[in-house]
Amino acid sequence: MGETILEQFNQSETLANIYVPALLLNFIFCLAFSLILRSVYKRSALSITGYSQIANILPILSLIIFLIITVVKSSLALSLGLVGALSIVRFRTPIKEPQELIFLFAAIAIGLGYGAMLFKSTTLIASLILMYLYFFESRVVANASNSTQIKVAFKLDASNTVDGFIETLNSYSIMFEIIRIEISENGNFSGFFSIQPKDNDLATLLNSLKEGFPHSEISMMNDRVNW
Repeated sequence: MGETILEQFNQSETLANIYVPALLLNFIFCLAFSLILRSVYKRSALSITGYSQIANILPILSLIIFLIITVVKSSLALSLGLVGALSIVRFRTPIKEPQELIFLFAAIAIGLGYGAMLFKSTTLIASLILMYLYFFESRVVANASNSTQIKVAFKLDASNTVDGFIETLNSYSIMFEIIRIEISENGNFSGFFSIQPKDNDLATLLNSLKEGFPHSEISMMNDRVNW
């Protein structure tokens, strides 16, 4: 009986020695790819609110998933226990930007793949996904970075008219899009616009608006902000 237990122990140690190098290799690649994913997210994030929090949790999320899959993949009992534990987890913070879901799922997929020891397929597919995110999402941000949202409010009178304001935007912008316009009963005008200034010269546009509408209230924000 003692020899049988000793043989089983030696056999388990031999299997562990074979398994640990593969485990470490997958762990290192999981960490590396999750850090690359974080860098891609920082480069192409469309949302500024919650930006740093999402970026910092991506590597941690991948490593946690890696640990969970490594522990439960060989035990049906642990797998069922995990399902029961996850069923009581509730996420109280809503994800406002759909792009954030893409990167969160990518972090989970990286952890799942390397935790299941699918080294080659995970490395290949993760590389392709990261390349796509890097080039495609960066181009989307580059196109969006030239746009600015502007909020303007002023009192309508003979010198301050809606047509005059629109003409000013036309003169100093490549394009502008009306998001919302409100005119109250007492003659107060307020409007939201998405604009692209000519030659990205935002200062000239602001100066022209202040000169033409000296008593107006103007606020601007980046078009990438998800409020």
